Amino acid sequence: MLKPLVFHLRFKSGIRQGTLAGDVNRQAGFIGGSTVWGGVGWASAQLNGPEITERLVRTCRLSSLLWKRDDCYYVPAPVFPVAGKGIDDRKKLKKVQWVPVDELNHFVAEKINSNLGDRFFTEETVVSAALDRVSKAAVPYYKRRLKVAEGVVGVLVAECPEDMVAAFKGAIRLLGDTGLGGERSTGWGVFDVEEVSAAETPFGDLLQKEGKRYMTLGAFLPKPEELNLLEKEREYTGYNLWRFRGYVGETDVIKPTVVCLSHGSLLPFKPVGKVIDITPSRMEHPVLFNGCPPSLAVDLPKLEEVEE
Repeated sequence: MLKPLVFHLRFKSGIRQGTLAGDVNRQAGFIGGSTVWGGVGWASAQLNGPEITERLVRTCRLSSLLWKRDDCYYVPAPVFPVAGKGIDDRKKLKKVQWVPVDELNHFVAEKINSNLGDRFFTEETVVSAALDRVSKAAVPYYKRRLKVAEGVVGVLVAECPEDMVAAFKGAIRLLGDTGLGGERSTGWGVFDVEEVSAAETPFGDLLQKEGKRYMTLGAFLPKPEELNLLEKEREYTGYNLWRFRGYVGETDVIKPTVVCLSHGSLLPFKPVGKVIDITPSRMEHPVLFNGCPPSLAVDLPKLEEVEE
């Protein structure tokens, strides 16, 4: 049995977006679970060592960075199946990236709230300089970061085995001190973390609830049998594909490319997913990709019941 965990992250600075040495397939508009896992894994290795860290990554589930404004939690907008009614409004719906967790049904029924286009952060470009070793001249280069809007709090949703909870919480606390996003020496991505009871949030019930469909909160790598279900039930399935590639920590070693289903994927089954080993040949320690996100049960209307 996995224990649900919810954390509020109050950022003190901008969050690094992109890789340490130029953008490698940068995903704009969100901080994905793979980025968060990279930070949590690094922090856990410092605190708990490699064995516990590997077990933590293999057994826990972690969302992308979600958002909270005032008393409202926001989750990824669900990806619709391409079939069904309301095709003319799809373009408008696709522009929405985040929806209130308690308005998922209204969103799918194409009753779009005017506030759904709100931004929770701005993207800014910062100019830095590197010293040319030959000419000794300062060479400018650019880095992007997300600046969280005032009054907005980051949210992480996780599920962990009971014996991994303490290690996971410790890693999140250390990550808050060192910074999310891979720029540990700059002070970027630093945050204060507050754990809140999952039962006091909408996630407590939705993570445990059973339904006919489920929405992923992070990157999803289906097992072979889950791929078969996706094909069989494709009329009721919606997803986008993500393609991830990046560097291992602060090294120049590039991880193998991973293609997975996006957060917000709409599935006719409760996803399990899998963890894969993507350790490059030059690395001594294992590098894992966790494709097992938390998921929410959603009560969605059947396609023929969606209003015009």
